[in-house]
Amino acid sequence: MNSTFQTTWPRIAGLIVAMAAAASIAAFDRSGDSRTAGQKVDDTIAKVEQKTEEIKAEVREAARDAKQAGADAAQGASNKVGEAKQATVNVAEAAADKVKDAVITSKIKSRLGSEPSLSGLVITVDTQGGRVALRGSAPDRAAADRAESIARAVDGVSSIDNQLAVVVKP
Repeated sequence: MNSTFQTTWPRIAGLIVAMAAAASIAAFDRSGDSRTAGQKVDDTIAKVEQKTEEIKAEVREAARDAKQAGADAAQGASNKVGEAKQATVNVAEAAADKVKDAVITSKIKSRLGSEPSLSGLVITVDTQGGRVALRGSAPDRAAADRAESIARAVDGVSSIDNQLAVVVKP
């Protein structure tokens, strides 16, 4: 915008001066005006200069307004980019947490399945945020405690909620 202003402004100013000069010449033809031609030209030049300064001030103000609007738009866009970036980070972190929980669950199920005293039992393992819940039944308290011990040994486990019910079969 600034380069357009710099090339257009002299043309506009020249046009204004030419119009003022034409008006000045037309004013010479009026009767009853006691001013000399030089005074009339001086008055016209003064009016043109005043109008030029007013136009310059308006252009400067418009340029400031445009610059501020551009800065506001850029800040708004920057804020939106920051929000989108944070949303992406949040989604990625949530996905990573889900993957970590799935890995913990898989490791616990694998280890429970490879334990001879527990391999025949149906034990449900739910993991959320590193907190593990064991559900199902065990033939005795020792088996339930052994399942909890195996789960606790897996990396990433922060707590165990052992809900295994001891069910003695007759």
